[in-house]
Amino acid sequence: MANPVQLRVIAEKTLHSPANPDLLAYSPSMELLAVGGAENNVLIYRLNGQRVFSASQKVRGAALELQKLAWKPNGQLIAIAWSDGTVRLIGAESNKTVHQITVSEEEDTEVTCLAWTSYSAVSKSLGDILSDAGSLWKDAAGGGLKGNKAQLLDLPRDLAAIDIESSLPKLSVLPSGGTTEDIFSSRASLDALFRPFNPA
Repeated sequence: MANPVQLRVIAEKTLHSPANPDLLAYSPSMELLAVGGAENNVLIYRLNGQRVFSASQKVRGAALELQKLAWKPNGQLIAIAWSDGTVRLIGAESNKTVHQITVSEEEDTEVTCLAWTSYSAVSKSLGDILSDAGSLWKDAAGGGLKGNKAQLLDLPRDLAAIDIESSLPKLSVLPSGGTTEDIFSSRASLDALFRPFNPA
């Protein structure tokens, strides 16, 4: 039998309240650990145990239940899902909500999975992919595809192949000002949200 793998302890921290082992997220690029606490808050720690910041949400005085955590691969944002059906993206440097996504308007909405993905534009446009498919698309419209040819038409793959940057118009920066609910009012929040992907 092979020797068990020995892991080196980097840091050890005793928390004031119990942590939920299902709500841990590590950011290797920033060396930060997000811990979901029993009090439905998120505590962010450095590897040496130093607390960086915490986040919690309340609606009408009642604390929301923390459901999922996920760091963006570059460590600049953490996505936190709450029981009110929203996912809030919080900047690691500013501890401010830079974007809020409403998953559902229903009261008892549960986020069961939360993850980041990177988009990489392929060298071929969707038009090139469609023209390479040739008569397959015509056959599909006429109901003539059978067997393995039908598997070639993969809508999620085709949608992922769209070059978004060349397909959509460039938009100007939103004007600053407005109500406190307007989270896209500053250049800093836009920069934090639309930072280029850098896995290093």
